[in-house]
Amino acid sequence: MKREDHIKITKMFFSGNGYNNVHDWIDELYKPYLDFAHWIERHNLEALKEKYKEGTEEYWVGVLHIICDWFSHCREVYIPENKEEVETILKELMLI
Repeated sequence: MKREDHIKITKMFFSGNGYNNVHDWIDELYKPYLDFAHWIERHNLEALKEKYKEGTEEYWVGVLHIICDWFSHCREVYIPENKEEVETILKELMLI
């Protein structure tokens, strides 16, 4: 999903705040040539819990970002628990 789409959806759910900092952190490791490889590090609950306190708006923005990416790219409404689960799923889908 494109960054501007993440911001637009986040603003709808979080009183107009786009939480750019959360989206920046989740996709900070993204390089176009890595494709889905950057998901392993930060597209999971374990990474979110390490960065943001569970239950905060930043945490829920991160959850929304990850769910949107999984649905947008894999047609799955899902949020993996940890890096290993992300890697396993991406390999099964032959995306990495």
